[in-house]
Amino acid sequence: MIMAQVKSLGLDGIYLGIAKDDFDKTKKSIQKGLRSSDILILSGGVSVGDYDFVYDVLRDCGVKILFDKVAIKPGKPMTFGVFGKKLLFGLPGNPVSAMVIFDLFVSTSIKKMMNQEYQPEFLKAILLKDFKRRDKRREEYYPVRLSKDGVLPLDFHGSGHMHAFIY
Repeated sequence: MIMAQVKSLGLDGIYLGIAKDDFDKTKKSIQKGLRSSDILILSGGVSVGDYDFVYDVLRDCGVKILFDKVAIKPGKPMTFGVFGKKLLFGLPGNPVSAMVIFDLFVSTSIKKMMNQEYQPEFLKAILLKDFKRRDKRREEYYPVRLSKDGVLPLDFHGSGHMHAFIY
């Protein structure tokens, strides 16, 4: 999915594979990515689980972490850092979270680096079904279906629910 998002920007990405849940193997993969790319995009391992040690690996590799959480749902566990002039994005492991964070942060950064103007599209629409925000402390992104009559919130069960986007 992330490679498809990179290609949608007109770029060729280098897929480095899946690192095993091992500190040293993860470190070798990240070091390879930092040597071979201007932008390194990671997915998973940036939260607080037993095998979520990417933050520590990044620090150990000399990456300067600028922030490691955002007030966005889905997508809270997101890491951003720099290694010299290289950018590093640590996306959440859940696919919907990763997709949202890529669109908001990675895509915007890449377009800026390519001297492309980024203008988000906003449109007003009628909400066709009641929708209640669950978490008012964070900006929330929720899948909807757009029609000529308005927008309809889709049946969505959280950041791992990719099926919500098939209709």
